[in-house]
Amino acid sequence: MIRSVFILVVVCVSWECFTQPQILWRNTFGGSSYDVGSCVLETQDGGYIVAGHSSSQDGDIFGSRGGVDFWILKFNKLGGVQWKKNLGGSENDWGTKVIQTTDEGYLIVGYAGSTDFDVSGNHGGLYDGWVVKLSSTGTIEWQKCIGGSEIDLLWSAKQTLDGAYILSGYSNSDDGDISGNQGDFDAILIKLSQDGDIEWQKSLGGSSEDNANSVAASALSTAVPNGDGSFRVTMPVAIPDGSARPFIPANGSGAAVVEGRLSLVLETGASPTSVPLTNVHSFFSIDEPDGTAVPRRTSVELDNCLACHQVLSLHGSNRTDDIDSCVTCHNPRNTDRGVRGIASTPPTDGKTEESLDFKTMIHG
Repeated sequence: MIRSVFILVVVCVSWECFTQPQILWRNTFGGSSYDVGSCVLETQDGGYIVAGHSSSQDGDIFGSRGGVDFWILKFNKLGGVQWKKNLGGSENDWGTKVIQTTDEGYLIVGYAGSTDFDVSGNHGGLYDGWVVKLSSTGTIEWQKCIGGSEIDLLWSAKQTLDGAYILSGYSNSDDGDISGNQGDFDAILIKLSQDGDIEWQKSLGGSSEDNANSVAASALSTAVPNGDGSFRVTMPVAIPDGSARPFIPANGSGAAVVEGRLSLVLETGASPTSVPLTNVHSFFSIDEPDGTAVPRRTSVELDNCLACHQVLSLHGSNRTDDIDSCVTCHNPRNTDRGVRGIASTPPTDGKTEESLDFKTMIHG
């Protein structure tokens, strides 16, 4: 019997509600040919960075290498262009994803068919996965081609807690940097060091086409055992100090919630059976005067809920009869923007952003 555990850690701290969405600025960038923004990211300074590709050589585009280039634009919070950059060579090079790194620089991934200008180390296939590390001002710090003699594409990247990078994509190579192909295109995972050296690579798939469009770094992947059955975890996101949106520091006490599920494969070839694990929570002090965490006030007695509902077990039965877990997400500070995906302005579903305040769930 194979057992695996997925665990989610949520840290809830206090900051003010967001205002209703409104258009602050809008603009169009490009030239007379094909220009695409594939990925947008809010940066630590409150601005934005866009990664994509461009085949123009005029308009807002300068420094074209030829063919299709990686195209990067950095904006301030008001939409003003702070810097922009074309990256690539004389063939076609496509940018797919940008992330901000802990040194306030950027990592861009995609795939490259070039072997000149900014691109070196191409393995000779139609495309190599291509990774470029930029400083906070857009200067190239290092670049790396990853692949073999066939087609190798990178779609996603995350920085891990040790400062390294995990990349995902797909490939039909079985040489060069890529090994273990199972047939046709395989999903690939690649771990790079902080300086861009390959630490390990893995091909995942079967005899048909398999792909890995996205990758995430788990906070619990670096859990350190304390020797008594407990573990210590360093979260990848710091408690807000007011330096980033909404520019209000967290204060008082916070709550950490751990929840997970066992995935049990009872027989060879059978589908996994998912078994919920009851979550746990703990309060911690952010800046309490004596350093002692203050639990949340009790907004409603559990017995009042159970009088009608018998059991509170929404969201997959992990949060059974635990009101403190409910209010970790359902509080005046959180809205449904992420849940409903209303990234468009105005929202495409015709509704406005709404609070996830727990009080709207109390109706008796």
